[in-house]
This record gives sequence, C-alpha cells and structure tokens, in this order.
Amino acid sequence: MGLDPSPRIVSHEARGRGPRPRVATTWSDRATGWLAAVAIVTSCVGCSADVEGKHLFVLAGQSNMARLDPAVSFVPAVAEALGAERVIVVKDAFASLPIQSWDRGWQLPESEVEARKLSPTIHQWEEDFDRNDRDASGEISFAELAGSRLADWSPSEFSRLDANGNGGLSREEFLAHPAYRRRFAVSLYLLTEAGARYEHLLSKLREATEGEVLASATLVWMQGESDAEFGWSDVYEAALRRVHSQLASDLEREDLNLVVGRISDFDLGDEKYPHWSRMREIQTQVADSSPFFDWVDTDDLNVEEVADEFEAVHYTQRGYRLLGERFARSALALIEKRRACAEGTGPCS
Repeated sequence: MGLDPSPRIVSHEARGRGPRPRVATTWSDRATGWLAAVAIVTSCVGCSADVEGKHLFVLAGQSNMARLDPAVSFVPAVAEALGAERVIVVKDAFASLPIQSWDRGWQLPESEVEARKLSPTIHQWEEDFDRNDRDASGEISFAELAGSRLADWSPSEFSRLDANGNGGLSREEFLAHPAYRRRFAVSLYLLTEAGARYEHLLSKLREATEGEVLASATLVWMQGESDAEFGWSDVYEAALRRVHSQLASDLEREDLNLVVGRISDFDLGDEKYPHWSRMREIQTQVADSSPFFDWVDTDDLNVEEVADEFEAVHYTQRGYRLLGERFARSALALIEKRRACAEGTGPCS
C-alpha cells in the first residue's frame, strides 16, 4: 500500500526512527486550525485486526488547545500505536472562546439574564458594537476592539461601559478591571450565534473524513477557562454534554469517546476567575460519568508564580508536549476499552 494521494498530506522523515507525519497547516490572525491525515504503513497495536477503518481524533477548545502542536507529541504517539495510515487528526481551536461558541443549544444562565435586565447601558454598547465593530466576515473581536477603536474612545465613551453609572474609566483602568472586561467580553460573545465555531469545526471534519470508514472517533476537549472567568459554571455541564452529543450525532458515531483536559490549578481560590474551582469539578464530573470518557491533569503544566495573568493561565513548552502525550495515552486507552467491550474480552462499564 502506498501513500494516500490526498493533497492535504505532507510526509517527511523526522529525527529518530521511522516516519513522522507532518501536515500542511493553515494559520489566520485570529484562530489556529490544524488538519492531519497520515498514510504510512505501520503495525496496528492495541486494535482488533478485524476492525477496519481509521481512527479519528477531534481536538477542540480555546487557547490551551490552540497552543498545542499535535505534531510534537500527540500524533507520534497515536500513529505509533495504531498505524500512521490509520490516523486522522482534526484540530480546530480559538483563543478565549466560551463553550457557547461550540454548543448549539447554549443559553445564558438565568441569573445573568436577570442582571442584564437592570443594565440598559449594556444594551446600548451592544448595539454600538453590532453596528460599528463587525469585520468583513461579520464577526466581532474583543482583541481587535481593545487594540483599535477602544484606543480612540473618549472618557465619556468609557463611562458608558460602566453599567452602574459610576463615572468614567481610562482605557488602562478598563482593560485592567476584571469586572468591566468580563462584562464587555460577555456582550461580544452574546452577539455571536451559539455554536458558530462548531460549524467551522464540522466543515473541517467533513472534508477530512469524506469517503473514509472510521474504526473509532474521539473528541479531545481543552476548554473552560473563559466560562470560569464569566461565571458560567451553572450551564457548563449541560453544554459540554451537548457538544459531545451533537458531534456524535453529526459523525453518526454513538460510540464517540471523550477526553477532557481539566483546567489547571491557576486560580483555586477563585480570586480572578470566580468559577475556576467549580469548573474543574464539573469537568471531572462529566469525565467520570461514562466508562468511555476520561480526563487528564494539567496542574503541573502551567507557568507558576508569574505576574502576568495571561501567561499563568497557559502552559510551558514542556507543558504542551506533556499535554499531547497525556491526551494520546488517554485516547488510546478508551479505544482499547471500546474494543475489549465490543469483543467481550473486557468490561463495558
């Protein structure tokens, strides 16, 4: 059997033994996407010889998934175990997005619905964003606003960002104040359609799996930091389950495995992100609810004791390498568990 002729594929020899798959990567200024389908004949370890097809791994989430390069440690691990020609990896991640961007059925927590009714100023600036700050594709970016038009706002314009009418803020005070930043970001996300990012992921999946027979499918999820910041833990568990269910339905794979990267120990005291510790509990709770779900620990992967909050939320270069290894190990264990269950040689619970 030769190499898959698909133009998406790029193969090269890496350091060390054997082939290492590499795929052309498409980058944009606002998101990170990665698509890999490798085709090199190797042995299949840990999967049944009579189970044909390829093993699909869907990597999705926000910044800590966007910063993970699957080619460093994830792809080599699954390719070695399953055979590189039998592996399809689709990654689609976007920094700072809440789960609302993937969950088609997401709704704002009721407590926030009531709070927003008392703040007419919120609706005023949302109308302003909607009118003036959409880009050519119709999307609104907090990062773009903070770096462009926000820089030109007058004190009176910042004043209206304070829904309580407590006076003006400088740009620096606004960007440094978690309550204002959070309210601002929430407004932006609520102007985007629930599940909008999921549709982008789905289009990649359809392209990558067209004409393929799948032996297994696994969703690897690294997300939740933004929801912890916004205080949306009350609706997160249902949202994560819906993301898994809608992907299982769209892939026509009732046996879709799930690996969750639990957010790190960055804010266990909930001082900066009010629902951080609760989010960690919810993620492990979901992962522990099915024998074919799992979670991986990230507590030792982030940058510790740094003044920059942005960096403390994210992981080190070594951390991302370890994260890829852990994701691969967990995903492969779930595939093996499914196989043993189907063949009657292992438990199904």
